[in-house]
Amino acid sequence: MEDTLFFYGVYAPQKNDYENGKNNTIDIGENTSDRYLATVDWFITDDHSITATAIGFTNKGKGKTYANDWQTEDVGEFLSDYKSRTGGDIYGLTYSGILNDDMSIEVVAGRTVDKTYNSATSSDPLVWSQLSGSWNKISQESASSITESEFIRDQFRADFSWTLDDHDIKIGFDYVNIDVDYENSPNGVGDRAGWWEVLYAWEGNPVGHPAGEAFIDQRVRTDFTNSEVNSTAFYVQDTWMVTDQLTLNLGLRYSSVYNTVSTGEKYVDVDDQIAPRLQAIYDLGEGTSKVYATFGRYYQPVSANMNITQGGQRRDIHYYYELGDLDANGEPMLLADGSPSTGAFLGEDVVQTGEINTGMIVSQDLEAMYSDEITIGYQGEFLDGDLVYGVRGIYRDLKKSIEDTNYGPVMRKWFAENGIDSDPGYAYILNNPGTDLDIFYDTNGDGVAERIVIPAEYIALPDPKRKYGAIENTLKGNIGNDFHYNASYTWSHSWGNTEGLVRTDNGQADPGWTTSYDYADLMDHSSGNLPNDRRHSFKVNGYYNITDNLVLGFNARVTSGVPISRFSRHPEGIDSCAASSVWSECNSRGYDHVSFYDADGNPAPRGTFGETDWLKEFDLSLAYNISVAGNPLELKATAFNVFNFDTQTAVVQEHARDGENGQEVNPNWGMTSSRLGARYLRFEARYTF
Repeated sequence: MEDTLFFYGVYAPQKNDYENGKNNTIDIGENTSDRYLATVDWFITDDHSITATAIGFTNKGKGKTYANDWQTEDVGEFLSDYKSRTGGDIYGLTYSGILNDDMSIEVVAGRTVDKTYNSATSSDPLVWSQLSGSWNKISQESASSITESEFIRDQFRADFSWTLDDHDIKIGFDYVNIDVDYENSPNGVGDRAGWWEVLYAWEGNPVGHPAGEAFIDQRVRTDFTNSEVNSTAFYVQDTWMVTDQLTLNLGLRYSSVYNTVSTGEKYVDVDDQIAPRLQAIYDLGEGTSKVYATFGRYYQPVSANMNITQGGQRRDIHYYYELGDLDANGEPMLLADGSPSTGAFLGEDVVQTGEINTGMIVSQDLEAMYSDEITIGYQGEFLDGDLVYGVRGIYRDLKKSIEDTNYGPVMRKWFAENGIDSDPGYAYILNNPGTDLDIFYDTNGDGVAERIVIPAEYIALPDPKRKYGAIENTLKGNIGNDFHYNASYTWSHSWGNTEGLVRTDNGQADPGWTTSYDYADLMDHSSGNLPNDRRHSFKVNGYYNITDNLVLGFNARVTSGVPISRFSRHPEGIDSCAASSVWSECNSRGYDHVSFYDADGNPAPRGTFGETDWLKEFDLSLAYNISVAGNPLELKATAFNVFNFDTQTAVVQEHARDGENGQEVNPNWGMTSSRLGARYLRFEARYTF
């Protein structure tokens, strides 16, 4: 409908073929995605309009796994099939209205549906073996877990804008609700389902198996939740033109969040999150240069993932067995159901029972996690606007953190000292490190939970620290009419004792579910340069018009490496594991080699053993633009990693391993574990009509 109704649509199917080589196997497969975008704009009048949007992002994958010799690159026999399917849809509706010359409103409502489907093509379980001296996957499973999930995010936002003399005022309301429906269990048949590990026992293992002797760990962890994450916020902001040169941006956001368990009961409920945002901009002369400063407080909610790991009905049990039959290569023989041959049953270790007790999964006085950020900067134009230079200083400081900690050892000590005869077992509880533990616990088994408060001084967890400082220099502009560029150099430093919601130095990517703060022992010597600390970063990108139709593009990135650490098991009897400590049980030893000590038991402060190599990437593109039937056609070729750099991106940081003689130095420490992806080409054709 001319001048009233407009529509726009994009359908962008993609297919990527790949070969992914590993130590003993290679995956050869393809990923496809059916992506679409559709919008409809309805201009009801000149002052009122409605926009409807739909986006689809379904991704599918399939492939085959073959035996592979990583040294000769010889591909061997077919082992198994695999597949995957994720994605969903986004729907949105926006109303915009101009009430008068000074007032307007905007209302946005939307829903995002993101699904994961069961991708297993066989019932074989995952089996890893350490018997050869290093970890090898000996199973041929198509999927280690059976996972089905649906995350539904509903959002509503309403803004009212009012221009009043020198003030542009916006008042708004923001509501988000995430429905989490998740179910997961290990692959396998019957009671042989699980994640299997064949490994050498360590001193102090849960079943008392002799250190240095091989045994088998069958881990069976099942998850279920049907819960919510909810956030409500009110905010006001004012852009105030104080003078012709000075502008102040003033904002205040008030928010509250809660997380529920499957019954609908809240286990996290945090109110009074007050976040100020302040910015001052001073024009140094006719809009060509300025100085500015900002301050902001940013709150981080408890992630939806914690509804699964902390607030869900998780049941996590380790079953231990003696070693069974071995094959000709000295590896465990796999049975018909894909599980390893096992000997006598040794015992079990129950980590989580699957029961939900909201009084025991979160401290009652839990406060929100937040950080503060300060920036100071300058930006100016030179050479009649052909060059723009900027410099900015950035400082971020973690003020409060939320961590899941197993307070079981502390509670046992506290109970014994206070005449309470009870054992809480594993007690993973969300709390702010450095504060009291405030929980409800049935101390005498009468079915009534009493309130227990254990002082922070008794718990002796270190305060969380994460700081980031940077000086960022930017340069952008053009040389003549045909060469355009953006360049930057950033010096930065990231330091502290916790990386945040994830931990990259040991590959833990589940938000909020890392080894940090699980025990005080895991925090010993954890202060230092954090795993994401890249001290230097150079970036240059731009394009050059070779002719009116031919354009050369470029993108270069050079960054310094990240810190390297040494991880081992925490030695018994020292630091947080000393006999006088409330953490003297030293339970972190069951976490494998993740503490900041070397293989000889010496302290190994975080990030003090060198850095990975500098990372160098260079991409080039060439685009040819012509007109076909009166409409533009673009043909484009892009080469990624043009020089085929194979720079290391990560190294092995476990300095110890378990062997027949107990703990020993890991000869693979410091070796490259991943590299920059190989050079590849992409060809595109875009016709607009």
